[in-house]
Amino acid sequence: MKFVEKKCPNCGAGLKFNDGATSVACEYCNQTYYIEKDEKKYAKADQAHLADAYNFVDEFGKPIFNAVLKTHAVMSIVPFIIFFVAFAGIGITIFSLARNQMNDMDNKPGSSFVDNSQNKEDKWKEEQEKAFQEARKKIVTKLEQIDATSLQTFHDTSKIELKNYDGSCVYGDYKITKNWESVGVYLLVGKETNKNILYDVMSHTYKNKKTGKTTTLYVAVKYDDLKLTDAGIVNNDFDGWTEAPSYTFSGTSFNTAYGYESVEKLYNQLVRSQSGIYTIEASQGIYIES
Repeated sequence: MKFVEKKCPNCGAGLKFNDGATSVACEYCNQTYYIEKDEKKYAKADQAHLADAYNFVDEFGKPIFNAVLKTHAVMSIVPFIIFFVAFAGIGITIFSLARNQMNDMDNKPGSSFVDNSQNKEDKWKEEQEKAFQEARKKIVTKLEQIDATSLQTFHDTSKIELKNYDGSCVYGDYKITKNWESVGVYLLVGKETNKNILYDVMSHTYKNKKTGKTTTLYVAVKYDDLKLTDAGIVNNDFDGWTEAPSYTFSGTSFNTAYGYESVEKLYNQLVRSQSGIYTIEASQGIYIES
């Protein structure tokens, strides 16, 4: 029995199997591989040896057969048997040589030696990861990728977005003491997806006319899908929307505004809940867990 030797594609150890095997397992890493033979090659070999056999019959068989017909019927039996024995022997020899040649070709590097399904799955995962990383180069993943001009545009857009939150629900004892001010930003980047979110945090202060007590509230204006141009500059239409709860001033029944009581509450209720999906960066002045 003829044996074939190859190296394991996974660990490099030697693999040894007979030329009729359909699979082989590596005794070192336990990977299983399936051996696939090219049936087209064998079909060509079969056609070749049959053609040789037909040529042999045309060249040698017919003259002998014609000579036999001219002799006595009894005397023709011996050469007839010899002819068919010789013909069968030559045919078998040609077929065996063709098979051996095909086996040698199959066992050379580059032959059809099929990896198992696990290796195919690993290759697919590698291709998916490569595509994921290429797409990731085109989105904002770090705060330092947001240039000063783009960041200021975010702040300006947020203030415009918040113009309807300037205290239209606040009246009576409270008055607005300052306009919306920028506090900082949170950047959330998907861990397994190429999605991102930018929360632009703004603050607003209200003052009680009677007691002089001030209350500062914090809101977040949300921007998502921040992409980068080929030049590495943020490319975004800067459309945002406000995310802030309704806040009722202590001791009153009618004076309400929108916002969180502290940046810590804003973080815990709006950002922290998404930490399993996103990685989180915060600019200076923004609360985040250490």
